[in-house]
Amino acid sequence: MTPTLPDNSDANWVFITTSPSHRRPTKTQRSQARRRVMREIGYARRKAHAHSWPEGSSETHMVARDTISKISSVITPAISPSIALDPLALDRESRWLLHHIFLDADSCQSRIYRDRWFPICFTNSAVFDQMLATYASHIVQNQPDHDLRQFILSSHAKALARVRTSLKSLAVPDEQTLNGLVCAIAALACYSHLEGDVVSWKFHMAAVSRLIAESGFAMDELDARVIDVVQWVESIGSYAFDICPGLGNLKAGKPYQISPPEASSPCLGGTDLPVSLLSALRALQETNQQLSMRQLLFGHAIWQEPMEIDQLIHPLTYRFLLLGHSTQTVDPLHICLRSGALLYLAEFRRKSGVSPVVTGIHIQRLRSSMEAMGQRSGITKLTLWLLTLGAMEATTQWDQQYFYSRLLGLLQASGVDSVPLWTQYLTEVVWIGGLFQDTLLMIWAALHHSDAITVNRRPPTGEQLRGLPRDQKG
Repeated sequence: MTPTLPDNSDANWVFITTSPSHRRPTKTQRSQARRRVMREIGYARRKAHAHSWPEGSSETHMVARDTISKISSVITPAISPSIALDPLALDRESRWLLHHIFLDADSCQSRIYRDRWFPICFTNSAVFDQMLATYASHIVQNQPDHDLRQFILSSHAKALARVRTSLKSLAVPDEQTLNGLVCAIAALACYSHLEGDVVSWKFHMAAVSRLIAESGFAMDELDARVIDVVQWVESIGSYAFDICPGLGNLKAGKPYQISPPEASSPCLGGTDLPVSLLSALRALQETNQQLSMRQLLFGHAIWQEPMEIDQLIHPLTYRFLLLGHSTQTVDPLHICLRSGALLYLAEFRRKSGVSPVVTGIHIQRLRSSMEAMGQRSGITKLTLWLLTLGAMEATTQWDQQYFYSRLLGLLQASGVDSVPLWTQYLTEVVWIGGLFQDTLLMIWAALHHSDAITVNRRPPTGEQLRGLPRDQKG
């Protein structure tokens, strides 16, 4: 016998109560069921499609599976094995990001993830989660329409939790365990650099130093790939925040031997520079000559090899960063030349895949030192070089007004009436025309328009610093 339904049953328990077999659902019941089903479908779709994804999810899945299988079969893991990265267990966002990393073949930024991070993270869940979170942050900066913030925070939180769990259970680490922890914390530091968080970056790098010191292992006893990643992360953070590198530089090789005065640039011959600064500047000139020769031989193809560029640029960056904490580099001219060299290396660092390259603090040091230095005779071409670099890298209207106005005045006073002559003067210091030619043309055009001194270029997204004093922000 069919139970009798209460009068208000149509408004309650639509999916629980049953109607007699000989009675069809009422119109009200059908409407409520339809609304409830559509509401649940809409919720499920919003949850699964927090943002639009490219077509071909099955292709994305296959790329991730094939890539992981191929690399895992030929590379011996340098870090301690963790949860296997079974592609079937990866969520949609992770599969899409992996697809993007390996599909974007022309981007130096993607190559850094493929060549430097992926080979050491595919067996370590903490490094893998943080790598994807950092790469997703890069995508959001360049393409704000992708809503990946929830995925970024979730992956970053998972990486932090796994590192904390590993540290709590750590007793006497073996080499593989130490490699895994160091890589994971370096990945967290890389994310802090991307977010412009100097405080977190310092904490993470201090943790790396402490782990290595308390483990009993020397830095050069770790896996070569781990050393490469850690020193790269320290380099990008030290450059962005102008902090003295603390882990040592295993890439520096033998100390650079100072060449005879006649072999160096005439622009440096008449300056009374400290030996350390003069040696670093001459090393920069020699490296610049190597890059110029490669560009003549291979064209712009040399900028498609970020790892090779990094091998040349890293030792120079390390040396100039150390000079900022030397008691010999106190004269305003010395500080100007150090800041100018670091700004000159900025574009090479971008070509090597570093993103973002934060130059704000070096711009501020260059400007304040040039103001303190005043007008000095006999260094016209050096001053022109410094002002050009300041105009290239300045991001705030205040800094641009200063560098553009002084640059315009010096160009007119020196009789520089064309970009080729300007390039010739810069080359006598240190310059690669093919790399900076387009930038010089844009600055030249801006200088010869009425609004040249009121240029207002917004800072690139991500090239801002948090955690620094107000007077150190670019």
